[in-house]
Amino acid sequence: MSWDSLLDAVARIGASLAEPAVMLAPTVALLAIAVAVTSLLRRVLDASAIRAGGTGSWAFLVLHAPGNVFHELAHATGFLVAGYRIDRIRFFFNDDQGGGGYCRSGAPWAPWANPPLRALLAAPAPLILGSLGFAALLWSMGIDPGRQRVGGDLPTQFAGIVPHLLDQARALGDTARRIDPGDGRTWALGAAAFLLGAHMLPSTSDLAGILFALATVFLAAWLGAVGSDQGPAWLAGFAATLRDAIVWVLVRVNALIALGIACCAAALVVSLPLVALARAGRRS
Repeated sequence: MSWDSLLDAVARIGASLAEPAVMLAPTVALLAIAVAVTSLLRRVLDASAIRAGGTGSWAFLVLHAPGNVFHELAHATGFLVAGYRIDRIRFFFNDDQGGGGYCRSGAPWAPWANPPLRALLAAPAPLILGSLGFAALLWSMGIDPGRQRVGGDLPTQFAGIVPHLLDQARALGDTARRIDPGDGRTWALGAAAFLLGAHMLPSTSDLAGILFALATVFLAAWLGAVGSDQGPAWLAGFAATLRDAIVWVLVRVNALIALGIACCAAALVVSLPLVALARAGRRS
């Protein structure tokens, strides 16, 4: 192989990797923002509970019990949908390993069960199911959170990633302006974001599973791009269908993550006074 042929092959590989990288970039960015926002909310709630009496106080129990139970049940739901039984589930109040709870999958119960699917569904389950809960409350208020899907597509070039994310933010702002503060369901949405938002934060093991799932999607998108450009007609048709399916899923996952970020950010802003109140209570 000549030097020019080698450079041409490297250029083709680089071009084939660019498309899936651009497709996944908004999801990665939104996940990073979600981790930052939910982590800050968790720190605020922990600080409030500790200043109000410590980890054994009623404040700590009230602030963390609903979210902790939700987090582990969400993982259990992901395992079941992926085709696995639940071997053991523990919460912070009965964790036999001295931690904050865990959920462990057991033997497969369905023919579609496989480890990649388990990682894909179970690891991000708290974040996705929490956002779905927020979306359900908005739907009950007559507000369609799906309006933030920004044309139903993803950016095709790196230069379009930031504008795409800004369009998501503007669409979320439009959704927020349609919420009626006097509606009791608005308060239910705020309470859900406050109590569950901090526990939508992926744990270290969850992040490993999410990274594995993203790598799997990236590989599938890359194979689709290669097949559509260099394969026979039947393979090109399959690759186009695979790409459309990946885009369809990612657009909706991105919309849910963005909605979860917005609700948790609102809860974070509202919860900041709790730290001041708890600190004042400790001083008095």
